[in-house]
Amino acid sequence: LEGSRLSEQLKLELPQFVEQAKAAAGGKGWLKKILEADARISSVKVPGRNEPCYCLAERLPAGGAFSDETRAAPGRHASAPSTEALTETEEGSQILGDFAQAAMEVLSEFDYLEGSRLVQALQTRHPEVLQRAKASLGGSKGWLKALLTLEPRIEAVEVPDRNEPCYRFSDNPDGLASDESGAGGCRA
Repeated sequence: LEGSRLSEQLKLELPQFVEQAKAAAGGKGWLKKILEADARISSVKVPGRNEPCYCLAERLPAGGAFSDETRAAPGRHASAPSTEALTETEEGSQILGDFAQAAMEVLSEFDYLEGSRLVQALQTRHPEVLQRAKASLGGSKGWLKALLTLEPRIEAVEVPDRNEPCYRFSDNPDGLASDESGAGGCRA
């Protein structure tokens, strides 16, 4: 399990524990410090994951690393998750609609918002919607981008001095040519 996913789940299910753990471990790197102190949990290398990953020590593969054949979640790939199944079912359409509505509510307050900040705001305001949407794509890397690209009223923008994808309401939800800057007039 990726450290970021584990951290998000712990924040959802045990927020008081997370705050205590952060304080005890000195803030940044709290999860790694706590997990490495527990012999029942091992840090592992997983192909396609550029972040710390963890597994139960009893399930640790030989050599301490997962290969492509021993991936922790069979069927998942490092590429962006597929949204096809979501768009074909009533439940999936409901998840997409709820997520798009929640994202637009948050984005309506900003010229643009970094993906990480959008997720934080959604976690605070609409935690159930966020978890359902993320879980619907297996929580794999690229889930946010995959979901937001399905909503024509939200567009990805490049913002100077931001090293992550940013999103905003689209001035042009029909996809017609817009200004040349590519930033759609977003202010940093």
